[in-house]
Amino acid sequence: MSNFRCFKYKAINKNLVDSLVNSTLYFSSRDKLNDPFDSQINLHKIIISMLKSGDLDKDTKSALVKINATNKFFENFENGYKDFGICSFSIELKNTLMWSHYADEHRGLALYYDFPTKFLDNPDEILGVSPVKYKNNSISHWLQENASYYEKDHFHFVTELLKIVITAKAPEWEYEKEGRIIRPVAGTYVIPREFLKGITFGLRTSDSDEKLIRSLADKYYEEMQFSRVVRTGDNFGIDIQDTYKKEQE
Repeated sequence: MSNFRCFKYKAINKNLVDSLVNSTLYFSSRDKLNDPFDSQINLHKIIISMLKSGDLDKDTKSALVKINATNKFFENFENGYKDFGICSFSIELKNTLMWSHYADEHRGLALYYDFPTKFLDNPDEILGVSPVKYKNNSISHWLQENASYYEKDHFHFVTELLKIVITAKAPEWEYEKEGRIIRPVAGTYVIPREFLKGITFGLRTSDSDEKLIRSLADKYYEEMQFSRVVRTGDNFGIDIQDTYKKEQE
């Protein structure tokens, strides 16, 4: 596993200030994600629909019938990840939709994180790091190709199915270029301050808000890099102004 370098778009508010002061990330429970389909699929309904379609080979159909007939499989599967916490990031900084949707219509900022391998490779605290996959019916497609593992290697089947369920989203969300870190539980989690490497201010970030954030970074962080979104010569293009250190104000 390599370092996970990513951005988190944020509005400038009390929650952001608290997270900077205390060096925390918030891992959301599944029911608080902004997409009601995200990590909240009805696996039973998906399998029933697949069986009704008639578009299955003999082995896949047989495996799905066995899964559907297994007492408490769906309940146990759901309980296996009901408490997970998910923290979402983007691997792209020059995305005007992300600035509009998640950074208070360009009035907010984006935080640049560099999570080292040692931090991520800790199964007691971090269950996984994965890019989100954007595809129609991705769970159905996975089941169609892998249902036979249900009896051959039950642990592999359940583990891989779980990964698909918590990292699959509809194609309409692809613009987010999302990567996510998953923890065993939801809630606030303290991280080392050195993981936060930079802060980029939006096109509309006010001088007063920038001054506030820079003062917090000066007080609580070392070697912070700052940058700002700027317009390009293209009609709707944006770019990132060269970074500069806080002491160069």
